[in-house]
Amino acid sequence: MKNADLLMHGCTILPMTQKAFIENGALAVKDGRITFVGKSFPARGIVAEVNIDAKGKVALPGLINCHTHVPMTIFRGLAEDKPLDVWLKETIWPLEARLKPEDIYNGALLGCLEMIKGGT
Repeated sequence: MKNADLLMHGCTILPMTQKAFIENGALAVKDGRITFVGKSFPARGIVAEVNIDAKGKVALPGLINCHTHVPMTIFRGLAEDKPLDVWLKETIWPLEARLKPEDIYNGALLGCLEMIKGGT
């Protein structure tokens, strides 16, 4: 019987609830919720639908991106060589002023897909 949907093992875990990190850690997820965070050895009893060997990777369970300008994803790469004040005044703010609701929606959709792919 499967008691997890996903099990990542072998990774370094940076838990949000303690100062120390966990080497050779494991993280289990069931029904969209984290059900186990700890060393890989105790996780051997967890049977998962999907197993990920995450050696050499870092897991940040509970990391939440609390500050984002997600619709502005569509402006990535524009005039990045300019100083911040020039970049904002001459490039970003004029473009933002011309955005239509569907532009904002599509930029937010792209940004959300990227956050999901990145795990935040």
